[in-house]
Amino acid sequence: MKLKYIFAALVAACSLAIGCTKETITVLDEVQVSSSYVALSNNEGTNSVTITVTAKDSWSINAIPQWVNISPLSGNAGETSVTFSADKASGTRENTIKITCAGKEQTIIIRQEAEKVIPKTITVAEALKVIAEYPDGSPVSRVRGIVCKIQEISTSYGNATFYISDDGKFEDGKWLQVYRGLWMNGASFTKGDEFTVGDELVIEGVLMDYKGTPETKEKAAYVIELNKSLIKVDSLSINDRQFDFVPIEGGEVVANLSCKGNGISVNVPSEAQSWISVTGIDTGNGKVTFNVAPNKGGDRSATLTFATSDGQKDYTASATIAQKGAILSVSIADYIAAAEDDTQYRISGVITKVAQDSEKYGANLYIKDATGEVYIYGTTGANGNIQTLAAFGAKEGDIVEFVGKRSSYNGTPQMAKGQFQWFKTVTPMDAAGVMNMADDDKNDPQNYIMLTGTVTKNSGYEIAPYGNFDLVDESGSILVYGVSTGWNGETKKFDTLGVKEGDVITIIAYKTSYKGNPQVVGMYVSHETPGAPVGPYATTVKYALGLNSYDDGVAIVNGTEGVQTVKIGTSSKAGDFTVEIPSSCSKLSFYAVTWKGTDPAPEVKIYDGETPVASQTVAANDGATGNAPYTLTVTDSDKYSLNVPAGKTLKVTCEKRVIFFALKAE
Repeated sequence: MKLKYIFAALVAACSLAIGCTKETITVLDEVQVSSSYVALSNNEGTNSVTITVTAKDSWSINAIPQWVNISPLSGNAGETSVTFSADKASGTRENTIKITCAGKEQTIIIRQEAEKVIPKTITVAEALKVIAEYPDGSPVSRVRGIVCKIQEISTSYGNATFYISDDGKFEDGKWLQVYRGLWMNGASFTKGDEFTVGDELVIEGVLMDYKGTPETKEKAAYVIELNKSLIKVDSLSINDRQFDFVPIEGGEVVANLSCKGNGISVNVPSEAQSWISVTGIDTGNGKVTFNVAPNKGGDRSATLTFATSDGQKDYTASATIAQKGAILSVSIADYIAAAEDDTQYRISGVITKVAQDSEKYGANLYIKDATGEVYIYGTTGANGNIQTLAAFGAKEGDIVEFVGKRSSYNGTPQMAKGQFQWFKTVTPMDAAGVMNMADDDKNDPQNYIMLTGTVTKNSGYEIAPYGNFDLVDESGSILVYGVSTGWNGETKKFDTLGVKEGDVITIIAYKTSYKGNPQVVGMYVSHETPGAPVGPYATTVKYALGLNSYDDGVAIVNGTEGVQTVKIGTSSKAGDFTVEIPSSCSKLSFYAVTWKGTDPAPEVKIYDGETPVASQTVAANDGATGNAPYTLTVTDSDKYSLNVPAGKTLKVTCEKRVIFFALKAE
């Protein structure tokens, strides 16, 4: 089906598409084009458009229509710019050409419009069929649908992302996403409430498939018609007062509606029916009453859908009921394992690294407890405003607590905009300095100190399982009587940390004494083994080579010579190796680069047995070519830190060639 009646003013569509960053064209492995639809303008003189042809072999274009000039008509492997040009036309014209490469054909549609053609308005179901025919970008189309979900109406950027369907229901396989669409005839959104769920819209723009999502091309679609729904939610109230959150104890909630249709019905999502129930519908006064149960868990919310009809068509409106809950105090490992929803979590730990601390973004930092480590992205104060760590008075090494929802970035767990609660100051000190300190209250320590030194047996204690040893530094020695596995960790489990005599350990501790002899009680932070590889790019994790893997090469990295590398994969075969993660660690960090010219970026995958536990795409590097020694220039973007299960031997794999270095368990 050609659907020629939906062709429209492609010149306008092209201007709207300028600046699009999301579209990815992938047609064939042998030959790809930056655009499979060429729209030539129709001005006096020569009109031209240039696209990029990316081929793996020589290619050619045949059967050229007389009205268009194409240059060049053939090329070799690699990228080639191909220009299409034509003189002003007296009537609209269109042809399909084919690029032949390695026995495969890539189709390109060329069109030049002499006058604007208003496309026929189609349904969402018909739009999905158009996308199936033109997955890389359709001619301009008009689609009528009912708003079934709003992701965002941004007044800052002037665009909106939302979903429309034929029946106003958000059901898989029946909706179209309007991705960063514009308001009436291409204007910006300025109010944020220009439309709502249940309103009927007509959208004009380019349709496409983006990684399985049927949507409009970014900033290439806009609203041309709005029909407000016959039903609208005016307010939600408790005891005749509007609210933002239902209290923890629950209660009766009334939805106040304006309805011009026949009757009112309401749908409560199945996942919320255990705590929200409909107790009454007063159609005459436009009121629906709900009972919200007490909340024993974290924050929760549900979107309710109200519907009416004019006898021919259904109209809907929606409202969200949010209920406050208890803040769940959990370990960092449990936080990482939690689902991303409205639940609020309380986590605490030692600040192991401050990546940034600015007035604009707040503090970006890592905190670690006995179970794991997590990234806090952007710290906030009690009012929710961005605030720096310095403003709180805390620093790297201190113990802090944050409250926030479980979030992630590119699949990596983090806490975005964590709300700062409190901190405990940790003072770096040497062994001699501890001798002059007063004993602290072991039930509620107030004066935490950080010590780093060598683990010895000068006092004759067995190190495991309690963590009893002498910590020796340049200033002297102090007896450490008991070390837990970390902040909020367990005692009598020191042997699980992999620390042995001669290792250099860092602990947070407090001062006590026994029969007048000074000692400290501590919690584990980290340790190193003298003689182990050192330097910014050293590999310290234990590993074993696997399929198509090699560690006989080195690299010069940012001027540092002799960096040990692990290379996996060949030009045609996948590779793998295994790494051992100690029980005290929950992250695997490494630098990784793939071979020069590799496109698309390959994905490194990590498995615990047959179970995938982490993955990461890696970028190509100009120095990753030929044989070792490699000369690599890397940035922080080439370093990755992935959450992995503790105490496991994991397999690291990739289908393409990848060079790893600076592998560390943290």
